[in-house]
Amino acid sequence: MTRTRILLLCTTLLLAGCARESAPPRDVSVSVVAAESAAVPGGAVTLGWRFDLAPGWHLYTNGRSDTGLPPAVELSLPEGWTADAPLWPAGRRLESAGGILDHVYEDRLLLLQTLHAPLGARPGETVEIGARLEWLACREGCVPGDTLLTLALPVAAAAEPTRHAEELDRARGELPRAARAGELSWTWEGNTLVLRSPGASHLEYHPSADAGHLSDPRHDAVADGAVLNLRFRPRDGRVGPAHGVLLARAGETIRRLELTIPAAPAATQPQGDPR
Repeated sequence: MTRTRILLLCTTLLLAGCARESAPPRDVSVSVVAAESAAVPGGAVTLGWRFDLAPGWHLYTNGRSDTGLPPAVELSLPEGWTADAPLWPAGRRLESAGGILDHVYEDRLLLLQTLHAPLGARPGETVEIGARLEWLACREGCVPGDTLLTLALPVAAAAEPTRHAEELDRARGELPRAARAGELSWTWEGNTLVLRSPGASHLEYHPSADAGHLSDPRHDAVADGAVLNLRFRPRDGRVGPAHGVLLARAGETIRRLELTIPAAPAATQPQGDPR
């Protein structure tokens, strides 16, 4: 995500009153923490990009939203270092006037990202990990923000957990995961994908940006009970796929399940739009 893209988006959010600021707004505080005290040659380091939001403000997930864009992290790494893609937690549904449906984060967003040190990294040296972070924070209005962060990371033959390790480990445990045996089943019935999560009392589907479009996202993507019927709108002769996250609530427990269900087989796809 570039600064230009954010500002172009702001021009379309007239109802949101998007404004421009040249410095990071006070509604969002951004920092970076590491789970390990040092980088080990050939080893990995887990970073946490932490966005702390003032009350009433939200950021957008990397899934599908009617307005807004997700935060972006652009790394500047030492030679030979590599990085995995950031890991995104599940957000929450936010419905607004005019039929707008977004998927957002409130209070705090912690993005985990794993860096890999090269085998040639020399113990005793200190490397600098640089990053430019951009985001769009919204309440009644929307404010784009950006900042530059630098983390000085020593290289050593061994590393110890930092005081942030437990927080990052807990965040990893709350990330969307693959469904285990018996947690999820599904069938295509024409344009409708029927999801079943035994024992669930409430189900929500948060689609990713590359998922097929639902006929009525505000109503079809949420249901009380253990069954969720996702009615897809055919597009270019295709129904689906269902990519994203399924939130399955069972009592006080929430299962965050990854969905990677392919489009309906062509033989089962009826003609026309189910709307």
